[in-house]
Amino acid sequence: MVESVTADSLPSVGDVVELDIADQAYGPDSVARLNGIAVFVPDTAPGDRVRARITEVHKRYLRARVVSILRESSKRVPYNCPIAHQCGGCQWQYLAYDEQLRAKERAVRDALVRIGGWADPDVRAIIASPREWRYRNKARYWVETAGDQRRIGYYARSGDAVVPIETCPLNMDGVDTTLTTVGRLIASETHRDVAESLESVIARESLGSGEKAVRLILRREVPVRAFAEALMREVPALVGVTYNRAGRNAMRRDRVVVGSGTLTEYVGALEYRVSVDSFFQINPFATPLLVDVVREAAALDGVESVLEAYGGVGLSGVALAERASRVTLVEADRSAANDARRIFSKRGIDSATVYERSVDDMGDLPGGVDVIVCDPPRQGAGRDGIAALNRHGAYRLVYVACDPTALARDSAILRDAGWNLHWARPIDLFPQTYHVETVALFERR
Repeated sequence: MVESVTADSLPSVGDVVELDIADQAYGPDSVARLNGIAVFVPDTAPGDRVRARITEVHKRYLRARVVSILRESSKRVPYNCPIAHQCGGCQWQYLAYDEQLRAKERAVRDALVRIGGWADPDVRAIIASPREWRYRNKARYWVETAGDQRRIGYYARSGDAVVPIETCPLNMDGVDTTLTTVGRLIASETHRDVAESLESVIARESLGSGEKAVRLILRREVPVRAFAEALMREVPALVGVTYNRAGRNAMRRDRVVVGSGTLTEYVGALEYRVSVDSFFQINPFATPLLVDVVREAAALDGVESVLEAYGGVGLSGVALAERASRVTLVEADRSAANDARRIFSKRGIDSATVYERSVDDMGDLPGGVDVIVCDPPRQGAGRDGIAALNRHGAYRLVYVACDPTALARDSAILRDAGWNLHWARPIDLFPQTYHVETVALFERR
């Protein structure tokens, strides 16, 4: 039964209402209006008319779940995965890809206006991923054991149960087959101890080299060599298996069980030999496009000194080094910092220096800085990070963001610190999800 909701009343949890979906929010939900109040509804597309059950009631907004779709939007497409409704791995499979792109571009613009306070930001057209499917070079599956039953997959959208995954349409083929092999091995009695101690397993595949690697994350330490050797026998081009401990007991570096602890990644013609526990962008088809936008924003003439903050393995620094007089990279993670040193050395880039320290505490660096490239974690650089960057006297700052909200917050801090937002450009590294990468160019006033 559809409840009648008057203008001076709110529905209760459990009430069923009819809603016209108006907009796509930044996140897993779309938005409808009920008597002027926003209603957030997952698995809906702008233009849908739905019957939905209210699940949460708040003063300023409501949440609801679809009971039935009364009229489908032209922006809706069929799901490409039988467990998309259960799995928390992706949220926008039901949206046509061009609509995903529009929604992401709009999310960046809206965040810069509403949160950043920029009246009319120059948000350039979003760059689409060359691949909508089979683009992920890394996936982390969680392991759940109950008696003799072992499940491997992503967490469910709600709750903490693991949704078993046989194949994921976002993973590159090698990632998929590697994780399938892991699932089959832990289901056997031979590897019971490993299965019961595994918290999660991470598989990586390099697009350029075809190399694969596996990381085992253990709740408690057990002998894993026999399991690792079985993986090496069964997974083609698997170069190594490493392990680490879960949670507070995690070690600073993975330990190699068999094979190598590194694999070779490529971004265009650039080669990066990286540790399997170092961060690297997950979409190798779109990462070269991201690097091109960073190059454009940095606009180097060959004489500038570049600071790459939150530099990781040097994705941007290596790409910019040929047009910079000096590159200084600051990275807190030891594994990534060591990788960056090796990569710069192998490429013969003598003008690069790597500091293993946090950006907030990096202090003074030798020499001047003309251009900053920063790629902070999802939560952004924050006031302390931006204050640390601002001390170095650069006149151009290229900000690479994986969250529009964090970018917008930091952009307001940058404005107060004397910077203008010149332009921003989204790049879709994460099709079928609401996540979006953005490169923003700031110039000092």
